[in-house]
Amino acid sequence: MHMAQSQNDQNILLAMLGQMGISINSEIPVVDGQWTFLQDGTQVIAHFDAASSFLTTLYLTADTLILPAELNQLVHIEDLRLWGRESIVLPDDLTQLVNLQRLQMACAAVPTLPSALAQLPKLRSLTLSGYSYWTHLPETLWQLKQLESLTVGQCQLQMLPAGLGQLRMLRQLSLRECGLQELPDELGHLTWLKQLYLNQNELQAVPATIGNLTRLRLLRLENNRLTSLPDELRSLTRLEELALTGNPLQQLPEGLGELTQLHTLLASTRAFPYAIARLTKLHTLSLSNLNMGEEEAGAEEWASAIGQLPRLRYLSLENCKLPVLPASVERWRSIQELDLRRNQLQTLPPEVGYWTRLRVLYLAFNPLHSLPDEVGRWSRLSRLQAMRTRLQTLPATVGGWRELRELVISDSLLESLPEEVGQWSELQQLYAHKNRLAALPASVGRWGQLRMLRLNSNRLTALPNSVSSWQQLEELILTNNRLYELPDGMGQLAQLRDLQLANNCLHMLPAQLGELHHLHTLNVMQNVLTSLPVEIARLSTLEHLHLYGNPLAEVPTTLQSQLVNCDIHI
Repeated sequence: MHMAQSQNDQNILLAMLGQMGISINSEIPVVDGQWTFLQDGTQVIAHFDAASSFLTTLYLTADTLILPAELNQLVHIEDLRLWGRESIVLPDDLTQLVNLQRLQMACAAVPTLPSALAQLPKLRSLTLSGYSYWTHLPETLWQLKQLESLTVGQCQLQMLPAGLGQLRMLRQLSLRECGLQELPDELGHLTWLKQLYLNQNELQAVPATIGNLTRLRLLRLENNRLTSLPDELRSLTRLEELALTGNPLQQLPEGLGELTQLHTLLASTRAFPYAIARLTKLHTLSLSNLNMGEEEAGAEEWASAIGQLPRLRYLSLENCKLPVLPASVERWRSIQELDLRRNQLQTLPPEVGYWTRLRVLYLAFNPLHSLPDEVGRWSRLSRLQAMRTRLQTLPATVGGWRELRELVISDSLLESLPEEVGQWSELQQLYAHKNRLAALPASVGRWGQLRMLRLNSNRLTALPNSVSSWQQLEELILTNNRLYELPDGMGQLAQLRDLQLANNCLHMLPAQLGELHHLHTLNVMQNVLTSLPVEIARLSTLEHLHLYGNPLAEVPTTLQSQLVNCDIHI
């Protein structure tokens, strides 16, 4: 019976496609439960149940989709997804699609939703996308009272009708990128909602009736035009995640402190929300665009409020104009990832040494001129981003960063590295380009896990012989330095794929470079090379050899004859 029914599903599908002008002259070749067909911009993807071979999922894509009455005979279908670049037309009678659970439609013209959809007992999820053309929604949408999930996106709706309040079974409502400028009070009728997405709109206010949504767990309002939030927000006592970034909020409501189930709070606001001290379940906190002023920033209270959050793991204070951090930051002992980018910090207080759980730190775009010795206590630090600072050196205590894997300290004023950096035995990536480094300490040879090194635009004149220990290095960027020679040990960088040496003062290359059997690119443009070692001809994997701008007397003929797969730029 199953075989007969599955064959019937295939016949119905073929007949339906035929009515749509898609002619298929053979049986549907189902491979691993799936059949895919593509012809003249029309795509069909059909999934068949592994046990019964019934058609359960159907994806259709075309410029215009006009589905015939045969669609109503696909009684086993559970998931129907339709992409019409211009328009989609559904048959009026869909009452036999009793197993349909999910319907997705995307097209430029607003489709008509047949009233029959309201009679489908299992239809729980509807997704509509208007390619930024729709200015209204199908009128019959509000009849689908059985829906539990409604997603609408890429529209220019400006506002929603009061009919929204009729969808009282909704658990999830997503209205992202809909051009919404206001919301109806009837939003408050959706009391079963657990997730509400209103981000990327033009909302200037949220109705007070949002306070009725007491089952809400997630609320996303980022990237709107909100200047304030209603006090009724305090009623959302089950809320776990609240996203408000990208709004010109002056302050957060005092009732925020009553949302004691919050574990994630992301907000842009001018005034520091001291009420967060009561949100003891927070593990993620982002507060951007704060404007506290030097006196408030230097006071203990705001940092102490954050210090009262025992579960906090991620903290972002990006672009808050912070000139200093107070001593009370010592209480931030649970934080593992901290973002302090785009502030006005010139140094860090010694109390940062208490951040012993810190793993990731972002300090970029601060006028930092020094780091305290206490940073050496960050023994778990694995990633540090400190580009665009005024750091000239690092304290010797950074040798305590035994788990450091990535360091970004480019576009700064770094003149030297302490010998203790050799203790970074786990280091894999170092970006220190556009600094003032004149030399590297010999201890860098202990970076046995190094894979990426960018030191371009420094003042290096030589490399230590210990670089021969970089057995895992794949990319080495040394352009725009003052190198006049390379150590013979360069030939031992067995995994090196990309070697960039342009714009230096090299007058010769070591013959040992011929041992770099994984090298794909060798760039020695704009040096003072008068000859090349013939050993370079052994680089069978070389694809790009850049020699332009050197006073070469000649290029060895063996290079051109043996490097047949290499583009040589002279």
